[in-house]
Amino acid sequence: MILGTGSNLLAQGLTLSGDAALFVNSQGMVVSTGSLKLSGTSQVHGVEAVLLTASDFIEMKSPDARLVTGQILNSLNIPVGIGSRASLNLKPGSNPASFSIGMDKSEEENSLPFKWKIRNVSSNQELKTGIDFSWEKAVEPADFELKALLIEEDGEWELPLNQQVGENMISLVDFSEFEKEGSFFIVKNFTRDSDEDEVPDIIEIKNTTDLKDPGVYLDSDGDGVPDYVEIVDGTDPFDSNDYKDSVSDGVPDYIGFRSPLAFLDLENVNIPWGLQNYTPLFQDSVLTMLGSGRLLKLPLNWNYQQLNIYARGTYPVTSELGLLPRGVFNAYNKIATVDGIVLPKLDPQNIFLSNNTFEAPKSNQEVAIGSFMVEDAVDNIHLIGFESGVMDNNFFKIENDVLYWNSEDPAAGRTNFAIAVKVTDRDGNILEKNFTIERQRISFAGIEVFNTFSPNNDGHNDTWGVPELRYYRNVRIQVFDRGTDRLFYTENPNEMWDGTFNGKELPIGTYYWTIEVGETGEVRKGMLNLLRK
Repeated sequence: MILGTGSNLLAQGLTLSGDAALFVNSQGMVVSTGSLKLSGTSQVHGVEAVLLTASDFIEMKSPDARLVTGQILNSLNIPVGIGSRASLNLKPGSNPASFSIGMDKSEEENSLPFKWKIRNVSSNQELKTGIDFSWEKAVEPADFELKALLIEEDGEWELPLNQQVGENMISLVDFSEFEKEGSFFIVKNFTRDSDEDEVPDIIEIKNTTDLKDPGVYLDSDGDGVPDYVEIVDGTDPFDSNDYKDSVSDGVPDYIGFRSPLAFLDLENVNIPWGLQNYTPLFQDSVLTMLGSGRLLKLPLNWNYQQLNIYARGTYPVTSELGLLPRGVFNAYNKIATVDGIVLPKLDPQNIFLSNNTFEAPKSNQEVAIGSFMVEDAVDNIHLIGFESGVMDNNFFKIENDVLYWNSEDPAAGRTNFAIAVKVTDRDGNILEKNFTIERQRISFAGIEVFNTFSPNNDGHNDTWGVPELRYYRNVRIQVFDRGTDRLFYTENPNEMWDGTFNGKELPIGTYYWTIEVGETGEVRKGMLNLLRK
């Protein structure tokens, strides 16, 4: 054991073996030696006060040997290695810190030939610091290009995310997460691709892109292909028209492999007629085969504009892909299409008429009879009508689902009519039904026959007749004077007497009328006063 005594120590070469320990007081003593080698469990404390005069680095001959720093205020660079030089730069950050450093040979494939074990021996639990590892090309294995700093955790080498990568140096910016615990570090080729974007994590760290987001990578020419992939493919990462296109379809292989080529589980959709909430029947995603052969579920956004749920039939329904996952493209503009099959509607079950009797009007006018109501378990919109020339349809009309008597033909002598009504629903289903309509007439005896009229052309009571008799057959209406001469005769109840005979106005006075109804065999007689006021 060699103890510092406050004066400088000069030596041609210094080798520590066994459990020897060299304590160097950086304030009072500097070790100046041509070389320094540590073997066994030997240690050097205060390594920052060691001055090498002949060799380039401190050689660690044993994995159990240790270099221990004092309290470092500023960055400290330690040239150290196993058979060849490496370099460790310790950066204490805002607080002084001290470290224990050991080295060992590395058997990891594609790594530098050594690994470090670094332990924070500072009493400051809130230590924030960093470390740099640098090396010479001479120590690198063949084809050693992708460099990453890895830490051993539970027997696996993991990649710390807070590192920076240079040509021959790697920096771990924040060493605080390891604090008091010793940690083994190595530098090796590392091609883990956490986000599977074909850009190794270490390249993304170097490019300061997100190694966990497959949609974020360095793409200098904006062609969608990562610069790293273009370099591997031998294309120009700064020329947007230069990319690998194996099938000559104008789409970069990188993007084509990440774009849908086919939809595998699309299914046609059966839609009950008139179902308004039909959208849940359509699948919200589709199993897609990408150009790489990878299967992936992708979201769908359906366009239902062509679909008519109120008409049976088959409708093509299309869907664009929804929001795609990061790193997935739709270079071929694939659109999903299925058949939306609107099923036939159930037929209307029945049709009802609220009333089927009406009183014959005194004059030639429309009469509302009753309203139609359709029994339909599915829909309440229907077209109700009938064909002209069928049964007694011509005597009636249907308007706004209401049945009207609507005929200038009085259909004399008839009290019952048969109509054929047709209901058509919105799907084209037809329901036909016959109805019997009863027309109620005033009895002949109940018809009021006026006994006075004044044909003076004042627009009031200028003619005389009995138009209510239009609904009876074989009607004969006659008017006589006192001498029983017939002055007026008609068999048409709609024809009125104007108080003339042979074109001449008759004088005021009393006349006589006779009405015969052949249909019923009834006869009525009475007097008629003609006035000219």
